[in-house]
This record gives sequence, C-alpha cells and structure tokens, in this order.
Amino acid sequence: MLTGRGLLGGRGRRAQAWASRQPQVLRDAAALRAGAAPGAVAYLGFAGQHNLGDDAIRDAHVRWTLGRDVQQLPVHHTREVLRRAGAPPRPRPVLLGGGTLVGRADWLERVALYRDRGWASAWAMLGAGVEDPGFAGRSTHASWDDLRRWADVLPLFGDVTVRGPMSQALLSDVGVRSRVVGDPALLFADAEPFPHVREDLVGMSVATPEDLWGGDPAPVVEALGEAARQLVRGGRRLRVIALAAQDLAPSRAVARAAGVADAVEVLAPATTAQLLEQLRPCAAVIGQRLHSVVLAAAVRVPALAVEYRPKCLDFQRSIGRGAHAVSSAGLAAGDVVERTEDLLEHRDAHSAAVWAGVEPLLRELRCAAPGVRTQLGLAEFAPATAAPGA
Repeated sequence: MLTGRGLLGGRGRRAQAWASRQPQVLRDAAALRAGAAPGAVAYLGFAGQHNLGDDAIRDAHVRWTLGRDVQQLPVHHTREVLRRAGAPPRPRPVLLGGGTLVGRADWLERVALYRDRGWASAWAMLGAGVEDPGFAGRSTHASWDDLRRWADVLPLFGDVTVRGPMSQALLSDVGVRSRVVGDPALLFADAEPFPHVREDLVGMSVATPEDLWGGDPAPVVEALGEAARQLVRGGRRLRVIALAAQDLAPSRAVARAAGVADAVEVLAPATTAQLLEQLRPCAAVIGQRLHSVVLAAAVRVPALAVEYRPKCLDFQRSIGRGAHAVSSAGLAAGDVVERTEDLLEHRDAHSAAVWAGVEPLLRELRCAAPGVRTQLGLAEFAPATAAPGA
C-alpha cells in the first residue's frame, strides 16, 4: 500500500517531469504555428532525431517526391504541444514519412491528433513501412488490434503504398490493398556504378536500436566484433559507419574487437550525402541499421542485412535479396563472415542482382510521386531522375 509520502513522491516526480519538458513543448508549439505559411507541406515522421536512416527518407521526399522543403511536425508530447499551439492558423497537407510507422499505436495517435485538431488539409504516403505484430523483443510495438485500427484510417491517404512484400501481406490480412514501391530512400540511387570500388573494403553498421529480436543488443555487438576480427585477419579492411548517435559506442567496440587499428575506421556521417559518399567505395556491407542496407542498394553495393527487426527482411525481399539477411537472434560471427566473403568473391554478380531489384522499384517510386503531389494538392514539378553526388 502506498504511503502518503510515496504517493506525494510519485506526484512530485510527475510534476517535475512535466515542468522539465515545458520549454521544449512551448518551442514546438511556437514552431508549429510559425510553419503554417501558405503552401507549406507538413511531414509526420521520425526525422530530425539524430538517425540518418529516418533523415534519408525525409531528404528523398523533399528532393524527389515533393520538390520543396517540409515542416517537421512535433512528435514528442504531441497532445501537450497541440494544446499549447491552439487552433491552427490554416490546415496544411501532411506527408506521412518514415520510419516504420503503420501498425503502431503511438503513431496512429499522432495521426488522429493532427487530423482531429484541424491541422491537416490532406494526407498522403509513399513507401510506408508496416510494423509486424509478430515481432517480439524486449517489448511489443504493435498488435493486430492496432493494425485493424490503422486499416480504418488508411483511406485518408488515398493510394496506400508500402516498403516491401511483408508490409503488403500484413495490410492484406486486415483487408487493406496496397502496392509495393520500395523504400523512398532508394530515390538516391546512382545512375551509374561507382568506378572506384575498393575490393578489400567492407562497410559495417552496428546499432543499439530501440528493440531487436531477442531483446539484448550485447550478443549482436559481440558477434559483429568477432566477425570484424576474422575479416581483418583475412586481409579485409573495415569501415564502421554509425548512422545514429547511439551507435557510436558499439561501433567503437567492434573496431576495438577487430584488433588491428590501422585496418578499421569508424565514421559518423552528418548528412545523407556524406553517408552515400562513405558507402560507395565499399565492396560489400554488413548492415544492422535498415538504411545502411537501403542506401547501399541505392549505390549498388551488395549487403548482408542483420535482421534486428522484420523491416530489414521486408526491404531485402523487396529487391529480391531475402536470402541475404540473417536474424540478430543467435547471430554467429562465422556465418556473417562466410556470407560476406561470398558477397566479396562474387561482387560483380551480386551488385548486378541488387540493381536488378532496385531498378523496378525506382520506377514505381517515380511513377507514384505525382499521385502523392495530387493527393496533397501540390503543383507539379520535374524532379531529377538520378542523384549524382547526392
């Protein structure tokens, strides 16, 4: 039974937490109102949170889907932000962005709040990821009830397009028809192969993600560290790329485990363009973060996806590379090394197969983009078809 002191302490902590977040709530509310200029497009997604994968999706939409910058809608403490912001000066079109949002109750609540408070004049999506209710890590992030509630809302978005075949199957199970168009970050695809690939260079992404199969990231970092050691011992060089701020620590741990400092570098790109520049020379990539694999595919680098969540396998299957994914649960260093060496030994064939999977999705994304602009009530524009130098 709670004592008076314990109850007061709980209330005190909640009050303290409320007070500590109010400055950010007020800043977000002011920015929300200030961004309601005529012609503004709002973006509801997990961008601007120090994760280059989510930023790459937004950047692709800005450059190719919309042809204009977007206003990032606040995603933290949304109910409080909207209460502080008051009535919207004018509604604006909203593009649902990345990452894997459909199926999650927290993102459905955000959609409902912006819709019901009058902030959205229209909704659209392109290449959305769907959370799998079957995923179980430290916690669950979606349920079939959540997915059915999303099914009631998805007609708002017009044409429902998704990242991959697993996302499509999940929506089909709740009665929603959708089309697979791929991940929007594929729009960064290079028109031509990179001419200066380093045959001994292996890119690697190591992560401490929100959650993963098995729940514990430590064995994955340990296995990738041992794989790094074996690859370096075999004469390979490693480029460990941290796509998110929290990935620097495990990236450095893997670099230390490799054992030969001169053969390993740890990089922390600040922009999508820098990330693409760092991926292009790699002969192969071992990718835990989804968008290390997506953007590797965009620049024709074959990748082994470390499937820490179903979205990684969903993407690989979308480009016909489902066999080149390995679950983070029970990850074995020897398996990672063997699969990576196969990518290196048959690099040209794997690269060609990657591009054969990417190219049709590029066509789908480019063909779907005008419909997104129409759905949002935007004028047409002529985007570039390739991203030289990103």
